Amino acid sequence: MRTAVFTSRWIFAILAASVIALAAGGFSGAWAGTNSASIPPTAPPTAPPTIPDIGAPGQPTDVVASATFESNTSTVTVTWNAPGSDGGSVITSYLIRPIPQISSSASSTLSTDGTTLTVTFTGVALTLGEIYTFDVIATNAVGDGAPSAPSNFVIPAAPPSAPNITNVTPGSKSLFIEWDPPASIGGSEITKYEIKIADESLNVIKQKDVAGTARSAIVDGLVNGTHYLVVLNAVNAVGLKGDLYGQG
Repeated sequence: MRTAVFTSRWIFAILAASVIALAAGGFSGAWAGTNSASIPPTAPPTAPPTIPDIGAPGQPTDVVASATFESNTSTVTVTWNAPGSDGGSVITSYLIRPIPQISSSASSTLSTDGTTLTVTFTGVALTLGEIYTFDVIATNAVGDGAPSAPSNFVIPAAPPSAPNITNVTPGSKSLFIEWDPPASIGGSEITKYEIKIADESLNVIKQKDVAGTARSAIVDGLVNGTHYLVVLNAVNAVGLKGDLYGQG
C-alpha cells in the first residue's frame, strides 16, 4: 500500500506543475477538435475615397457691349470670354445683366448655355437713350460665380420720329418753313434738320441744313410761281426720319 500512496503523490505533483506552467506561460496550442488554420487574417484598413475639390466658377472676362440699329430695330450685342477657372465643374450657363446708369428701373436679363459667349438685346428689352453697362455671371453645379467687371458704356438708340411741318409761307423767290420737333428723338439728341426742296418730279434742287435746336428756316434762290415739294428730315446719331409737305 505504500507504493500506491507514493504514486498518488507523484500524480498530484505532476498535475500541479502542469497548472503552474500553464498559468506562467499561457497556452499557445490548439485544443483538440479545433483547426487554427481556419481563422482568416484581419485585412488592413483601406483609405477613404478622394472627394473632388470643386467650387463656383471664376469671373468671366473682357465683357464688351456694342449698340447698333439694324432692320428698323435697336440692338445691343454683348460678348465675353469664359472664366479662367470653371471651379472643377463644367459651366452650365451664363447670366447677362444690363446695368442702367441714369434710371433705377429694372431691365430684362438674358441667359445662355455654358458654351455661348454672346447675346443680343433687341428692341424694347432696353430703354432707348438710357446709358448701360453690362456684367456677366457664370454658373456651374455648385452655384454662381462672382460677376465680371462691367463692360463699356453704350446707349441704345433709333432714328427719331418724323418732325411735323406746321407752316410753309412763300416769299420772294423763297420759302419760310416752320416745324415742330419729333415726338421721339430715338434715344439720341437731334443733331440737325435737313431741308430739301424738290420739283414735281422729286428732283432735289435745293438743300439746307440747320441746327438740331432750330424750329424754322428760310430757303431762298427759288423761282416765283413754281410748285415745290418740301422734305424735312430730323437727324440723330443713328439716322434720320422725314416729313413731306407740298407747296404750290
